[in-house]
Amino acid sequence: MRKTHYFPPVRLLTKLLLAAGLINSIFAILLILNSSRLAENGVLNQAHNYITQLNPIFQSRLSAALEQQDSAVLRRIVGELQRQYALAGVVVLNQRNQSLVNSNWDIKKKPLPESTQAPPDEFILSSDYLFSTLAIEVSGQRTGTLLYSIPLQALPQTRTLLWQQGLGITAIGLLALALVLGGIGYRLTRGLRQLTAASEQVCQGNFQAPVAAWNRDELGVLSQAFSRM
Repeated sequence: MRKTHYFPPVRLLTKLLLAAGLINSIFAILLILNSSRLAENGVLNQAHNYITQLNPIFQSRLSAALEQQDSAVLRRIVGELQRQYALAGVVVLNQRNQSLVNSNWDIKKKPLPESTQAPPDEFILSSDYLFSTLAIEVSGQRTGTLLYSIPLQALPQTRTLLWQQGLGITAIGLLALALVLGGIGYRLTRGLRQLTAASEQVCQGNFQAPVAAWNRDELGVLSQAFSRM
């Protein structure tokens, strides 16, 4: 009894292309994950370098006024720093972590330290802002602490730009891989398509159908044997 097929036959080239698509999808996931990691590392490195450049400037500008606890001078300096370096929020604390100047600091996003101990120098990266803490010292003696936040857009290369660069490289790599796999599939099935066409000619009574042996693998040997029949 002949088996009934409910679906049309799938060509070998189609199967190879589907397999290539699956491989491409796996590579796409791996490349996107790698792009995400590289983008995050790139932002962290830029943030560290940017803060390394800014902290000595802030240290020199604030140390004298903070030593004298002059709030008026501190407010003026903070305003200048905000305009010059695009700071989103700034807080200046004294030795007891009491706020001397608070300019646009978002306490909900980054609470102020409650302990009377000096908060450590650090920087924290969020989705939109970079938060940094800097101890202000005079002759090795801590006189206060500066907390400031910077929008990520102020960095030379933002997370979005790094993502776009990574995805562009990923797209080029996937396109090249698809072309290579597609070319390999076409090459592998080229001789088989000719052998299939010759078989159909034989079924129609044409026993002179030519079959070219494109290579010396199993398919080439089969093509040569078919030609000698």
